[in-house]
Amino acid sequence: MATDSTVTVEDIEVFADNLNPQAAAEAFKKHGALVVRGLMKPYIDEIHRDIEAAAAESIASLDSVEKIVEGWRTPNGTLFLPAPSGYSRDKQIMVLAINYFTSAAFFRSALDERALDIVEAVLGQNVEVYGNGQCLYKEPVGGHPKHLHQDSAYFEHRYEGPVGF
Repeated sequence: MATDSTVTVEDIEVFADNLNPQAAAEAFKKHGALVVRGLMKPYIDEIHRDIEAAAAESIASLDSVEKIVEGWRTPNGTLFLPAPSGYSRDKQIMVLAINYFTSAAFFRSALDERALDIVEAVLGQNVEVYGNGQCLYKEPVGGHPKHLHQDSAYFEHRYEGPVGF
């Protein structure tokens, strides 16, 4: 990985409509990050609809939450954390219960041919879809800020870490 700290967006940016998976993989290997503009565009409207429906369902079920170590979990599996003071309720969504079983568009996006071409160029052909997918959900106030980071600290793997998009 590069030791130069002056990486620009242009250094890690490729475009889905003119995709060269090998060039994308080289940018990732060099800088440890990759931005693929337009990759999820075919799915975004449908995923947005599914996300908003899951959020409404989760908020409506706050009277049925289970207290867990991380915060509270709704019957549909949404994770809530304490909301900041002054927010409209005392809990806010952190991880939304939307996954490959509840959103066909979310599942299709994980199997997008262009995305898989990039993943295979980085990791090789022996890849798998891990788990059921995950949707971090940021409400208008609070939440935990997420700066650009690598998830290898959270998800240990024998070789390369997970790939998210």
